[in-house]
Amino acid sequence: MLLFLICVFILASLALFVLFDCIVALEYDDHNESWNLDGKPGGFFWKPNESSFWTGSMSRGKLASALLAKTPDWMRVDQRASRLLFWYRLCWWVGIVCWVALIVQMFAARS
Repeated sequence: MLLFLICVFILASLALFVLFDCIVALEYDDHNESWNLDGKPGGFFWKPNESSFWTGSMSRGKLASALLAKTPDWMRVDQRASRLLFWYRLCWWVGIVCWVALIVQMFAARS
């Protein structure tokens, strides 16, 4: 069970990073004005030329967190972006549930 939880956690985490990159790339390509307003974020694995390392990293963290709680207006009108956001949030929740289950497993094993 422990190995299963670890594998699911790693897969959910990797998927989360890839999905975020897809969201940022879509925003960059199709909603460039919103991308500029978001601070020109770069992805985790993908970085457009206009995104600087420092400000891109700061805006990436801010956007990655904000997307978990709020749906930007540009995503409401873009069906592909809405689907990516759904999977992004789902992977985040799967990762959180696995992480909590891992912690519970580790404490239960110590008892």
